Amino acid sequence: DSFSQWDAGQNLLLSVLLDLVEAVQQDKILSLPTDLIEQFRHILTDEQADPALVAKMLQLPSENYLAAQQQPADVDAIHTARSFVKQQLAERLKPQLQARYTALNTQQAYQFNADEMARRSLKNTCLSYLTAIGDPMEIQRCLKQMKQSDNMTDTIAGLNCLADYEGPEREQALRAFYHQWQDDKQVVDKWLAVQAQSNLPDTLIKVKGLMKHPAFNITNPNNIRALIGQFCRNNPVRFHAIDGSGYQFLAEQIVVLDKLNPQIAARQLGAFNAWRQYDEQRQQLMKQALNHIAGQTELSADVYEIVTKYLAAA
Repeated sequence: DSFSQWDAGQNLLLSVLLDLVEAVQQDKILSLPTDLIEQFRHILTDEQADPALVAKMLQLPSENYLAAQQQPADVDAIHTARSFVKQQLAERLKPQLQARYTALNTQQAYQFNADEMARRSLKNTCLSYLTAIGDPMEIQRCLKQMKQSDNMTDTIAGLNCLADYEGPEREQALRAFYHQWQDDKQVVDKWLAVQAQSNLPDTLIKVKGLMKHPAFNITNPNNIRALIGQFCRNNPVRFHAIDGSGYQFLAEQIVVLDKLNPQIAARQLGAFNAWRQYDEQRQQLMKQALNHIAGQTELSADVYEIVTKYLAAA
């Protein structure tokens, strides 16, 4: 059945990815098994399969999920291995991805039903792979989709694809998106979240800059979840930077938030919840951040309870 197919595919991907993580750690040359590439080729070209299932089967396990399978978790090796798999699949299956995207990108008027949602999901999954190559033509394809889109699903998908691309097209797309949707607070939160989850090296600097942007208000819980929360929970390679800058950033924000909204501050502390699953250096850096929070005077009961619980487990 469909679930069994998806589950088998995820187990195969997980096995390949963990092997590649180990290869990265040992500084070995990375290579992708031919069988995996052929399985993806078969999935992509099977026009009888449910597009929703195909989209799910093409999705790689997240970096957070992979980290949960390791003890200790090597966030840098995981990021390198996962990026390698996505780029290799995109390069080896580029004709099939392009053909499937073109077939699904019919430019028909937006419809909200299960079949069209499935088609959009698969189309945008193909686009995500194609833009991972970094080919200027594929970046233009992404921009064209955003320009022609009549629905937020396709627009945000295009913006997400550009989030990890270091070039002027990314900045142009972000500016145009904000200019069009700046009066819609929910959509602006999506705009903040896209940037917070970017894998680019300067993402933390960008996040700090966005905190000074008119779109962000430190007293708005949705803004906090979209920017600070997404960076700390869903951007492991940048939040867990080996210099501890991500941990220091979160600790500083929790100290500020605790005086404004203790419940939101306590929820953001959850990003430190699994600190013991990382290497010794990162554990020490996270403990320093937690100690910084614990050392503040007049902490709220919510934050004090959680931070002392984490430190007691040291």
